Amino acid sequence: MYPDDSAEVLTAADSDMRGDAGDTRAMPPGRTSEIPAEDPEAEMGTAEGGEPALQTMDNGAREGAEPRPADEGPGDRPSLAEEDVQPARPPRKKRSIKQTASPSGNQDVAGNRQDTGLDKEKKEERKPSGDSAQGELHFRRRQKELEEEKGEARTNQPQKKKTDDGQRKKEKKKKEQEGPKKDLCLSSDDSCIRLKKELGLLDSVGLIMGNIIGSGIFMSPRGVLEYSGSVGMSLVIWVASGFVSMVGALCYAEMGTMIPQSGSHYTYLQEAFGPLPAFLYVWLVVTIQFPCSRAIVSLTFANYIVQPFFPGCAETPEAARKLIAIAILLFLGWLNSRRVKWATTVQDVLALTKVFALIIIIITGIHYLNRSGGESYDNAFDGTNWHPALIATAFYHTLWAYDGWDSCNMIVEEMKDPYRNLPRAIAISLTSVTLIYVLTNVAYFGVLSPGEILASEAVAVTFGQRALGVMAWTIPIFVACSTGGGLNGAIFGASRLLFVSTRRGHLPKVLGLVCVENYTPVTSLIFLVLISLVPFITADIRVLVNYTAFAGNLAAVGTSAAFLWFRYKQPDRPRPIKVWIGFGILELIMTLFLVVFPAVREPVQMAAALGIVLTGLLVYYVTQHRQLTSPKLDSVMEKVTYVCQMLFVAVHEERSD
Repeated sequence: MYPDDSAEVLTAADSDMRGDAGDTRAMPPGRTSEIPAEDPEAEMGTAEGGEPALQTMDNGAREGAEPRPADEGPGDRPSLAEEDVQPARPPRKKRSIKQTASPSGNQDVAGNRQDTGLDKEKKEERKPSGDSAQGELHFRRRQKELEEEKGEARTNQPQKKKTDDGQRKKEKKKKEQEGPKKDLCLSSDDSCIRLKKELGLLDSVGLIMGNIIGSGIFMSPRGVLEYSGSVGMSLVIWVASGFVSMVGALCYAEMGTMIPQSGSHYTYLQEAFGPLPAFLYVWLVVTIQFPCSRAIVSLTFANYIVQPFFPGCAETPEAARKLIAIAILLFLGWLNSRRVKWATTVQDVLALTKVFALIIIIITGIHYLNRSGGESYDNAFDGTNWHPALIATAFYHTLWAYDGWDSCNMIVEEMKDPYRNLPRAIAISLTSVTLIYVLTNVAYFGVLSPGEILASEAVAVTFGQRALGVMAWTIPIFVACSTGGGLNGAIFGASRLLFVSTRRGHLPKVLGLVCVENYTPVTSLIFLVLISLVPFITADIRVLVNYTAFAGNLAAVGTSAAFLWFRYKQPDRPRPIKVWIGFGILELIMTLFLVVFPAVREPVQMAAALGIVLTGLLVYYVTQHRQLTSPKLDSVMEKVTYVCQMLFVAVHEERSD
């Protein structure tokens, strides 16, 4: 028998072997069971005294088999009943439990009992019993309960749906009473702040037509007739200019849908030729073109507003004109900074007003033409000037009247579905404008003779005095609305150009702030209005615009070349619309024609434009190429940016791409 306080404990493997009656031998008293192992060091521990410690036996095995007397033979063991036979278990990896021998042996026994208890728990977990059957039964019951719950949910679904519908109606009614909530996001992407997409097809058509139809159709007929030399040739140039504008607009529509970013000329020049041409374009329009052209249009608006109050005067008071011009600039700047929808609504109303005025002129002119028999059209091509420089100058006047067809390219990022609405808006607006312009000139020549047109400063006003009688005062009002609409559209598009230039790092960061409450590039609009006030200190601002005409045509040449460059270098780039490449070649030829021949005839304009380009090169070298900065200037600009953010509740644009 084994003593209770002995440190020798049989292993689980020894217990299993002793359970086999055929292989077990009787062991004499006083001897221990020594089971040989392949690696004694791995199977046995070392006691503190240097004696090897024996392996422990599973408690479950000791409880399952009673110790037998040493003199009991193998045949004297009772046979096991069937219910006592343990099912076979898969073999498991041997693990040795090292034990530390001590003189007393009590600590060893306690440690062995703890270890054997852990082995017993693991063995019971692996032991197959009726628990698995109970677990399966529990699983089936739970599955049945879930199916019953699903059935009840399907039964109660119509009632729940009615409850949800009633709750939605209550919430909708509550929201209507509270009013619309302001979106914290400025675009369809809820994770960023940017300009909001809210311009549909009608808004885009109104923007293009309102920007094209300005003071040009009321003033340009005189210059076209002067340089073309005949009535017939002037009408041909008006039709050809409409076709050329349509060709250029279709090329821009392809680039606008291929590169759906605002900025028009600036964006396409940078994508094709890099930052230098784009920076020079921005430099020209910011320093001269934008401020001077906006000042001239606002002065024209003021002149037509003041003129009815000073009948019979050769010239209206200059102070009154400048005050009204400054007032309209400030008002339109405030309007555009408040809401995009307000600006587009005003643009649509003014576009309808000017179209209505032109329809009155067309109807009246056709009526006079039928009565007079069209004396102006007798020998319509007599006296035509065929000199290329004169023809090019006549095209200058007509293309200036058609200018503005790229307005939607300036604000592509704010258009809804630009891939469809951009080409549609261009086609609808330019077709309508070409038809209206040609019919308006036909009406002019039906009422006025070529001599009267050449002697008139404002053809539309002279037309009204001759044909409308007591209602002649309405023509200056209509012309003022027309110029006001063109000025509003120009401010709207130019502010987006400044905003995109700031995004690409060509202008100070303070101009890239977006008003969180009003969804507008507020700082770009304010800056544009302020620089438009500077030319009012000069005596003759028209001279400055003439000097920049050559530079503007250079930008058009660069953009036409960019169209062909994209076709050659990036033929596989996705293009939602694709026009005939001949249109791009024709556009490039026309822009080159408009640059070369007037420059040869008036080289002063070319020299002035080249001087402005040279100053732009110097600024680019310092600020962009070398990136020379001043800590004091940077500190001042940071303070200005902070003040603008606090004053206008504006932040920098956040882009997800």
